[in-house]
Amino acid sequence: MGYCFDYKGRLVCDGCGVSGGVRKRKCSFKVLGDSRYGPRHALPYCYPPALCGECFKKHGGTKGIHAGCREGAEASQAEADKIERLLDEGDFLPVSAYGDWHEAVPEGKVGVIYRGRSGERYVLLDKADYEGRPALSSVNHEDWEGPISCQTLKV
Repeated sequence: MGYCFDYKGRLVCDGCGVSGGVRKRKCSFKVLGDSRYGPRHALPYCYPPALCGECFKKHGGTKGIHAGCREGAEASQAEADKIERLLDEGDFLPVSAYGDWHEAVPEGKVGVIYRGRSGERYVLLDKADYEGRPALSSVNHEDWEGPISCQTLKV
């Protein structure tokens, strides 16, 4: 998804196609994400539509455009909070995976990088066990050296 601009570089309305006087209408509902990939950040729940003043009014203003966002934002926040609880309890969650197409992963396995508050773990799971990207505490696994990294390559 992206925005359209006219030949003068002005933002084009998603509703009627007019350019000039168009603004991105940000969602007022925010979600504080989880910390698996870095510090937690609060972000608007949805992608802001670009609307001119007339289309903005026609769609009911901010309350009309983002009428369905509250429930989605609450569900997303509950999921992020669940992830934080698991991490706080000492569990590890998947952040990256490699299929058996990768030279370091045996046939029928998935190489998974799990991250927790105390660092990262590299493990191998059976393909069927990886369905749903489970927490490390809930799945049988074996330790894995991980994928070939820049540190192991001789330059």
